[in-house]
Amino acid sequence: MVKKETLPELYESLFKPLTVQGHGVYVREEGSGWVVHISQPQAAKQILLKADMFPKSQRNLLKGTLFNYFLGTENIVTTTGHEWKKHRLIVNPAFHRSSPVKLFGELAKQMFTLWETKNPESTFTVDFGNWMERFTLDVIGQAGFGFEFDAMANENNYWTQVYNKLINDSRRPLYLMFPILDRHLSWLIPSRRAAFQNADKFLGMLKQIIEHKRKTLKSIDMDAMDECDKDLLTLMIESQLRGEGQLTDTELLNNLAIFFLAGHDTTAIALSSAVYWLARHPHIQEKARQEVNAVLFPDGSLPDEDVVPTLENTKQFIYLNQVIKEALRLGGPATQLGTPREAQKEFELAGTGVMMPKGTMFTVNIFELHHNPELWEDPYTFNPDRFEAGGAAEQNAGNGLAWTPFSNGTRQCVGMNMSLVEQRVTLAMLLRHYDISLPKDSIHRHGPVMKGGFQFKQANLQIEFKKRF
Repeated sequence: MVKKETLPELYESLFKPLTVQGHGVYVREEGSGWVVHISQPQAAKQILLKADMFPKSQRNLLKGTLFNYFLGTENIVTTTGHEWKKHRLIVNPAFHRSSPVKLFGELAKQMFTLWETKNPESTFTVDFGNWMERFTLDVIGQAGFGFEFDAMANENNYWTQVYNKLINDSRRPLYLMFPILDRHLSWLIPSRRAAFQNADKFLGMLKQIIEHKRKTLKSIDMDAMDECDKDLLTLMIESQLRGEGQLTDTELLNNLAIFFLAGHDTTAIALSSAVYWLARHPHIQEKARQEVNAVLFPDGSLPDEDVVPTLENTKQFIYLNQVIKEALRLGGPATQLGTPREAQKEFELAGTGVMMPKGTMFTVNIFELHHNPELWEDPYTFNPDRFEAGGAAEQNAGNGLAWTPFSNGTRQCVGMNMSLVEQRVTLAMLLRHYDISLPKDSIHRHGPVMKGGFQFKQANLQIEFKKRF
C-alpha cells in the first residue's frame, strides 16, 4: 500500500507464483481472519454453485467500519439462509422487471449534449473515467429510486458531493486495513467523526425517499403505471403491497445502499474499460460499430441522429457483447468475492486433492481467474474472439468457472442483467456518435495504467472523441 502497487503488479510478483506452487490455491490474511484464495476453475465452480455447503461467512471482517455503517447488514448481499431468501423474493423480481433502456439512452444523449456544448469543435478530449462516474450516478439515482442527482450537469451539487465523500471516506486504506480505528477510536478523530456524520446525511435522505414513496404508492393505481417508468424502490414496495413479501424500512434502506455500490462505481469501471480497449483497437471498434448500425438500421439507412436501442436490439449485439465480456475479463471492477464463503463440513477441494476443514473461509479470486495463463492464452491481450461460439471461454466452461465477473450460482450479482443492458445501450450509442481514440500523450498508450491501492480502476483516463454526426 505504501508503494502504491497496483493489483496487476501484485499478481505478477506475489500471487501468481503462489497459485502456481499451490495448484491455484493459497492462503491470505484479511483483516481479522485467514482466507483461502481460489484461482482454479473447478474449485471456483464447487464453491460458488453449492451455496448451502458454502454460505457467505457471517464473520464480518468490516464490522464497525464506515463501509459497513453505510451498507448495513440486512440486505440481499450479506444475509444468508431464510433471511436471504426473504430478500431474494422481493429484490430479484424487481431487477428482472426493471430494464430501463429508455432511461439509459436519454441520459447518454444528455451526456453527448453536455460534451458538445462545452466542446464545439468536432474533436475533443474528456476525462472519461470522471464522466462515467457521473453518468452512472445519475442512472442509479433515477433507476434505483427516482432521484435526480444531476451529477453530469453539475458535479458539485450538494447530494453528489455528499455521496462522493461517503464513498471516498469508506474506502480509505488506513481504515480498511485497521478497522479498529473505526470500531473504537473514530470518536477521537475529528475527520472520521465528520465522515460518519456525512453518512448519516445520505442515509437520512434515502429514508425520507422510502417513506415518501411508500405513502405515494398506497394512494395511486399501481396497475396504471407504465412498467418502464417504475424504479427499483417502486418495484420492491409494489411487491410488498401485493403481498409477495415484506421488508422493513431498514432492509429497504440497506438494499438501496447495496444497489448504489453495485450499480454505480462498478458499471463506471466496466464502461471505462470497454471504451479504453475500443480506443486501443480501431479495427475492433469499427467491427462493433458496423454490427450496431446493422442491428438498428437493417435497411442500411444510417440517419445522423442518436437512436436509443430497444431491449430486443441489445440482445442482437453479439459482437458488442463479446467486447463487453472481454473488457470485464481484463478490467472488471470485482477482483474477488465481496464476502468470503465458509465451509459447513470437511471436504476435498475440487481439482486440488486437498482436504479442507470445516469452518475454512474461501474467496474466489476473480482477477486471478481472469488472468490465469493456463486458462487464457496471452491473458493481458484484448481479444473479444475468446467469447465467440467455440472460443476459449466456451472451452474453459467445460472445466469449471473461468469467467465470473458477477460471481455465479444463486448468489450471483443481482444487478448483472441491468448492468449489461446499460453497457450495451451506452456503448452502442457512443460507437454510432463518435470515433474513439486515445490522445497522443495518453499515459495508457502502451497498456492500462491502474491506480494503486484497493480500487481496480484506470488512472486519469482521457479519451478523444471525434463526432460522426
